Amino acid sequence: MRRPLRSEAARAVAALAIELGDPGKMAQARRLHRTGAVIEVGVDVGRVRCVVAVDDASQAIVELCHHGTDPAGAVPDPMDLETTCSLDPDVDMCVHRLAAVLGFAEEIEATPDVLGVWVSGPPGAEEAAPPPPHRHHPYFTGDHRLLDEDELPPLPLAAPESLTIEGLDVWPVLLDAQERVRTAVTD
Repeated sequence: MRRPLRSEAARAVAALAIELGDPGKMAQARRLHRTGAVIEVGVDVGRVRCVVAVDDASQAIVELCHHGTDPAGAVPDPMDLETTCSLDPDVDMCVHRLAAVLGFAEEIEATPDVLGVWVSGPPGAEEAAPPPPHRHHPYFTGDHRLLDEDELPPLPLAAPESLTIEGLDVWPVLLDAQERVRTAVTD
């Protein structure tokens, strides 16, 4: 038997389900939730993904996406909530989606930080420095454009011995590749 939700945040998310669904669907969603049909709840920034067991043979994958700018820990406005269900994609708010919201409320009860992760990211995410630009190759810039021809480093006139791979001379391949890059940049 499931215990009543004690935390204010969990009750607020459960109230969100009540606000989103009609009484008939809400009763069905409560039954699904009470029987343990919400078998998995995964929380990421802006997205909750739930697996709802419908019967022995089928499961519904439900996503609750939040697109608003609510303060950390605040329950989003229903207008900022977008939901999807793999079994009832055309229904606005099906029982699987409502059961998933109830399952998420229970997850908040067990782990209060997940609401903040869903709404605004993990603690400290806003203070984290952005990652440095990723450079796959010296001829590419951080914004994935090729360097201009005058920015390309010159190749040495003679191939160093380290350009053999498994006994094969790769120098001609490198020269050809550099020429193709130069041609692509100037065209």
